Amino acid sequence: MVSFYDKNNVLFIPMSTHTIGGWNIEKGGFTDYAAELPSQNPKQDRIARVIQSLGADSIVISDAQGWGNPSVRAACLPEYNFTSFTPLEDDWLTSHNPEQCNLGVAFATNSPVAAQEIIDLGNRQGISTTLNLGAQGLRIAGVYLNHYSEDVRIDQARALLSYLDKDDTPTVIIGDLNTQQALRETGITEHCRSLIVKLAAAAFSAIHHPYGEHLSGLEQRKVLPILSAAGFSNTATDNRPTALFPVAPLFRVDHALVRGTSRRNYQVHPTGGASDHRPITIDIDL
Repeated sequence: MVSFYDKNNVLFIPMSTHTIGGWNIEKGGFTDYAAELPSQNPKQDRIARVIQSLGADSIVISDAQGWGNPSVRAACLPEYNFTSFTPLEDDWLTSHNPEQCNLGVAFATNSPVAAQEIIDLGNRQGISTTLNLGAQGLRIAGVYLNHYSEDVRIDQARALLSYLDKDDTPTVIIGDLNTQQALRETGITEHCRSLIVKLAAAAFSAIHHPYGEHLSGLEQRKVLPILSAAGFSNTATDNRPTALFPVAPLFRVDHALVRGTSRRNYQVHPTGGASDHRPITIDIDL
């Protein structure tokens, strides 16, 4: 519980804190994207331990394969009394890899749920959960944007805003957005790293390697400014990386953006090898 005092040091507003987590768990916590999942998987235990260590009241899990199965969610989210799953329904993704047909976004919380809806992002889906917290409620939009094309991510971001702009409920967007912070908001170190990545993208493109287009898309950095222009502030105060590409921590693509409420204490957490992404958490004051 957080307490607030006026200039005379008199307590006047009691306020509670709601911690929200987000994590891309790399292939759903299984060894591959195969449609038939093993009955027991040791990676589920590692995922559960990491999630428990975050201490999040609510959490969004992206890259969740097979989590439409309640037993899978129960194994990985043992301390939550409410869990749900929304498939991506991404035709482009499944046409390139049919085994990813059960891929989606999961949500879990121990707070009272007032409403939950699917967010139509055009060629992908997200999940919107409104919690019965605070005076107006708190909406958590869990998304996993296209991993390959910034142009597609821009379309998905605009579709997300179209959904969220229907009312003024305090909202947190959290998940793997597969996009990076605008360079104008970063320091010289990030500018230098960006130049190296662009040179690497050019080299990969020259040999027609798919990393070329993928890296070029990451360096366009257009999605977050679109969300910022709509009133969403990025909770991070630096560019601490969350994703490894392919083996070194390079990119901050997992984000938490907030509108209509206050936030603090953005953190990036270790995973102990449970994923190629690091979980993030933020605290929301209600």
